Amino acid sequence: LGYCATLTIYKYSAELILNTSGKPLLIDKLNEEYPRTEIKGGGLDFIINNLTNPDYINNLDIAHEFYQRQISDNNKLYDTSEFDTIIIELIKTTTELSSTYINHKKTIIDKYTILPLEAADIMQVTTIEETVNDMIDAAGGQLKAIQEFLFTLTGDIRMPLVDGITFSRRQKRSLRKSLKPGDIILTFSSGYLSNIFLPGYFKHVLTFTGIHDQKKNKYLRNIRLKPDQQKLIFP
Repeated sequence: LGYCATLTIYKYSAELILNTSGKPLLIDKLNEEYPRTEIKGGGLDFIINNLTNPDYINNLDIAHEFYQRQISDNNKLYDTSEFDTIIIELIKTTTELSSTYINHKKTIIDKYTILPLEAADIMQVTTIEETVNDMIDAAGGQLKAIQEFLFTLTGDIRMPLVDGITFSRRQKRSLRKSLKPGDIILTFSSGYLSNIFLPGYFKHVLTFTGIHDQKKNKYLRNIRLKPDQQKLIFP
């Protein structure tokens, strides 16, 4: 999902750059600052810099190589669960976006990278393959290498404290204001956080349904509960 989302952003960013290329008036307009909407100046140039950034491209190429290998090695991804229709559609979309990325990358690098040697270095497929091989060897397996690569970019390690956490009244008020019915509150004994999912061991899982003066029961009516779950709700 993360790779597919990244490729989607890349695709539309690349198409914006390519469709505005050679149109100075349009380029100047897109680089203008719009204080009312907090859009800073140089927005189009910023996108170009990101699309030609060697580090960004290197990470995308590594993800692309992992994706191709995983699809090639694991045909069971297509029919292993009740969600096979969703998985097939996701793989199809991601594969199409992956091919689009390769084509757009070469076009943009040829057009916007000034140094030929730098462009050639970015396009070195063998270097990416060697990098991925080294990552797999170091991690002890392909799936483990993918996990380590993913969380190197998106992970935010959090270790639970030995002592309990004490919240001030101000912090409690701030927390209550930020919570909305349906929010999930987790307490965990070990694990780590990421912006994609939350692996770990959780001691408690609470669903915030609102406070008394918010007429919390009106939110419960929108939740489809099983009969045995409804018995646990007290008026």
